[in-house]
Amino acid sequence: MAEQNPSKETESGRAVLYLGDDPVDQAGELVFCPLGMRIMTTRPIEPYTLIDATLKVTSEDGTPQTLCCRGVVADCECLEGKKCFRVIVVFTDTDPAKRRLLEHLSHTHHTLCSYCANY
Repeated sequence: MAEQNPSKETESGRAVLYLGDDPVDQAGELVFCPLGMRIMTTRPIEPYTLIDATLKVTSEDGTPQTLCCRGVVADCECLEGKKCFRVIVVFTDTDPAKRRLLEHLSHTHHTLCSYCANY
């Protein structure tokens, strides 16, 4: 059995997503921004489910940063022909300081959603 790699290599380092204590393999699909995130999971998560997510990010200079966010699942779609689900999460606890950090990290790691990338 192949070992899962729960990280996403970005131009500026590494980002790892955890739901609870479990790392979630993103296979290059991790998108996060100040509004929320798009993630891939091997199991469905029902819409309107509250989730706690932790982003552990390492920058090019090796500086680790951890950001905990609470969000609500807005959509969960099974990808045709694959055994995974695309999950859209809207953050519900982004105070101004956390929003600024999310904005900085998403710019640094080039993970902005298409909406935020246009502003």
